[in-house]
Amino acid sequence: IMQLLLPLLLLVCFFCIACHADSDRGYKMGERINVQCLTATGTWGPGPVCHESGDTLAFAYGRDGFSACAIPVESPAAYSWLASLLTLDKSWVCRVPMMPEREMYIPFHLTLWGGAEGNHMHINNHMNFVLHGEDGRVIGVAAYPVRDRFQFVALGSLCMIHGPVKWFLKHSFRDFGYGYALMGDSMAGAPDLGLMLLWCGICVTASLLTAALAYRFYLRPRLVKKM
Repeated sequence: IMQLLLPLLLLVCFFCIACHADSDRGYKMGERINVQCLTATGTWGPGPVCHESGDTLAFAYGRDGFSACAIPVESPAAYSWLASLLTLDKSWVCRVPMMPEREMYIPFHLTLWGGAEGNHMHINNHMNFVLHGEDGRVIGVAAYPVRDRFQFVALGSLCMIHGPVKWFLKHSFRDFGYGYALMGDSMAGAPDLGLMLLWCGICVTASLLTAALAYRFYLRPRLVKKM
């Protein structure tokens, strides 16, 4: 009987590991992370759409770099919304997915700095982006303005936001590359081995208990009757 049950138990174990690994898949190094922001109607939609590329503002997991995004001011409503951000009457609430296939998000704000003067605005165009990552997950995001040049923005113009993107390891300010220096890029986003083994152990224990109960109350009485 155990010879028949052993392959079944191994199959259940591998199935559990595969399901766990797929559900908890983290980002791979360099994988794209799109920004989402609250729209004027209060629903979540794509983040700032950059005029030069037509793409949503995004980050590459674990990769330091430089972000530049020109936001078109095409309507009076868009102009009024930008002005309300400068006066802090409204806030630009955004988020990024913590993991690629999970409905869990890390929130942050895009804070603009400047002043509105009737039919035009002066907006500081430099913004730093800071992200924290661990085991293929995003665990923290921040964006804040740093004094640079103030751009003249009017209806029909572009509002340029640019600045460096910096990743840190876990909850520290250590360089993110330090965490993967020995593992290589292929290990980024890999499921946690300890959790996989624990899940496998639970599956095997449950399977053995089920097999023991089936033998005790079903197979054994039948064998005894045949003897």
